[in-house]
Amino acid sequence: MSNEYNQMMFRVIFFIAMFSGFTSQSGAHENSKIHFSGDSISVIIFLSETCPICQQATPAINDLYQKYSHRGVEFTGVFPNKGISNPATITKFKKKYRLPVNMIYDPEGHWKNELKATITPEIFIIHKMTHQVYYRGRIDNQYVALGKRRKIVTEFYADDAIRALLEGTFPSLAYTEAIGCFIADE
Repeated sequence: MSNEYNQMMFRVIFFIAMFSGFTSQSGAHENSKIHFSGDSISVIIFLSETCPICQQATPAINDLYQKYSHRGVEFTGVFPNKGISNPATITKFKKKYRLPVNMIYDPEGHWKNELKATITPEIFIIHKMTHQVYYRGRIDNQYVALGKRRKIVTEFYADDAIRALLEGTFPSLAYTEAIGCFIADE
């Protein structure tokens, strides 16, 4: 979680992005076959340790990790709020919610700016090599709006997207509007 590691990872991703571009895949090709293995999928989740919706999303994040990490899917939590997050608060959040995912402190906003993230929690499911975004948005439909939480989750957007990719098809849904806390622009 060192700053040098974050900068190195950003440079690698930025270099690849310069030649391939971060793009968004619409669900228009949902019946097309694609060739994916778990080790080509990266799940990036923007988080804030002070956001109640992020705190409520941790069981769903843990479920996704338990379900797909053994298939090579990589999970990374990105903490982009410079004035709120720091390595100590991120570590405390990770321990409190028993999150097994990698955590990155992004105080300069490199990840946020590259993916154009605006909300926590906001999830991006991308191809590791091309960095094509196959899904962006909510983890599930636990929240209908700010302050309006469902008692029973009925839609599992991120799970559906990962499963579709592993089955060789495009996700039927490429975007949902994230509901949560705005990422601070400091």
